[in-house]
Amino acid sequence: MTGLGRISTVVALALSTIVVGAVQATATDGPVVVADWQMNELQSDDTMADSSGNGITASLDGLSVIRNGAYYDFNEADKPNKAIAPEHIVRVPHTDALNPGTGTYAVEFRYRTDRPYGNIVQKGQAGARGGYWKFQLPQGEVSCLFRGPSGSNSVRYQDYKDYGNGVTGRLDDDEWHTVRCERFFDKRGEGLRMYVDGQYVGINRGNTGVLANREPVYIGGKGFCNQVTITCDYFGGEIDWVRIERP
Repeated sequence: MTGLGRISTVVALALSTIVVGAVQATATDGPVVVADWQMNELQSDDTMADSSGNGITASLDGLSVIRNGAYYDFNEADKPNKAIAPEHIVRVPHTDALNPGTGTYAVEFRYRTDRPYGNIVQKGQAGARGGYWKFQLPQGEVSCLFRGPSGSNSVRYQDYKDYGNGVTGRLDDDEWHTVRCERFFDKRGEGLRMYVDGQYVGINRGNTGVLANREPVYIGGKGFCNQVTITCDYFGGEIDWVRIERP
């Protein structure tokens, strides 16, 4: 083989290796983590850290919620509509990265409560320009809602309690639970699907369109409320972590 031939062969092999490596990297890539709040801060800490590396943090200055280094305790809100609790809600400042926009999107969190009420986490609230999403716990039944300018869609854990899989429909049993809701797109359009403690519990299809507001992410209740014309819907329980992904 001539020198030129040997060089061509080496180049071809190198290119082949690069292509195969690129395909393997694409095939094994997982979800893109947008924000990951592990909520391991202490009462003396003044910032809720973002473990994703994206720097989406929140100030804890003045927050009365108890932080024990493992999770945040929101139990001071013994009623969802009590007098406004001083700084009971964690507010993560708006950034465009936290908006679903027109793409896939997932929110996952771990919590525990024995109270059948409260908003756990949300970005914006009813009336927000550009829509909003939220997780709430009416009658102890977790629901995930995405409401955009052109539609609304939601899934509830309670909806699937009759599937013969041991689902009771209630998640206010004072046990730790992990809840995940995904907005997805396929050949049939847009939809939401929910997982509880790693178990797929159902799907609901419906279009919400572009969902992008300029509101903070609120953890523990509504961020804009007065308990008169707008209730705060405080969450009473513990939250271990909250993560936002783009699957």
